[in-house]
Amino acid sequence: MIKEIPFAANIGWIILSITLVVLLINMRQKSKAQKELKSAKELLEFNYDSLERAYDEVKNTKEELSRKYEELRESEQNSKEVAYTDYLTGLPNRRAFSEHLEKIVRDLHDDYEIAVSYIDLDNFKDINDSIGHA
Repeated sequence: MIKEIPFAANIGWIILSITLVVLLINMRQKSKAQKELKSAKELLEFNYDSLERAYDEVKNTKEELSRKYEELRESEQNSKEVAYTDYLTGLPNRRAFSEHLEKIVRDLHDDYEIAVSYIDLDNFKDINDSIGHA
């Protein structure tokens, strides 16, 4: 014959069983949450590293562009010097004189006058050619 367990004892086992089930569910959810947290942390670290590499690349590119810009600016300045100066004497050449004169004339007020003197040296081309002026 089967012995009956009092109802109060059954309730205790039921409550204990439910508590264990709830505890197991909570442990499983905690484990799942920890895995998700670990995965999110790894993704965050990966993204941070990627962002840091991208920042370094942008920084290096900016520095390289700055150097190239400075080289270009120096080259442009050098080109202007070559275009507007006589390389043998270092004095302003005809082009520099013409552009400077044009600017003066353009900026000249109606009530001002200017004068230009022109000196022609005979056989100066022979002197230039003898010392290497092209």
